[in-house]
Formats: sequence, structure tokens, C-alpha cells
Amino acid sequence: MRMKAFLSLKTQYANLGDEAINSLLISEICRRCRTVAWAGGAPDWYVANIRENLGPLSERLEVVSSSRDFFKALTLNSLSGQESVQFLSCGAVSSTKSHYAKVLPLAATLQLPRMTLA
Repeated sequence: MRMKAFLSLKTQYANLGDEAINSLLISEICRRCRTVAWAGGAPDWYVANIRENLGPLSERLEVVSSSRDFFKALTLNSLSGQESVQFLSCGAVSSTKSHYAKVLPLAATLQLPRMTLA
């Protein structure tokens, strides 16, 4: 059975630390499975840096810019019988501003089959 990982870069580009952490995290995830990253709002230079830091593993990373495309890919993957792992950042679930922006999509993804949160 194949697995696909999903994560958001939308709120994680404010400083060099975020870039370094995300580059390492995405690299380790891409070693294990194909990955879809939601980059809506993240600057193009940031996404380019992440891809450059991944080197050859960048071919295992699909970057989508719209929330619709991200949640569509996540839903289709889960409904197709494949395992889905959604990585949530601290900013995605702890800060008031970002938390409330993600309550409905997060609640919806929890209902999908074969979904794991990380």
C-alpha cells in the first residue's frame, strides 16, 4: 500500500529557521513517500529554496498554490484507499489567527478514511 504526505507551507516562511526546519522535514518525508505541499501565500523564492534544498528528492514533491487543489488531492488520495498523513505545524494548530482559519478544513479531513495526523 502506498502512502502520501500532505503539509502546508502557507504560514511557515517568516524566517530562516522555518526554511531550515521545513527543508529538513520535507526531505525526510520525501525519502519515505510522495508529498503534496500547499504553498498558498508563501513567496515563490521560498518554494524555490525548499526545492533547491531537496535536490533530487524535489521530484517527489508536488507543490499546489490553492487550498482547493490541496484539499482535493488529500480527499482523492484518502478515498482511493491510499494512506494519507497530514503534517500540522505548530502555527497551524496553536496560534489563534491560524487556528481559526483551519478549523473547518481540519475537521473535514478528520472524517476521511485512512487519514493520520502528524
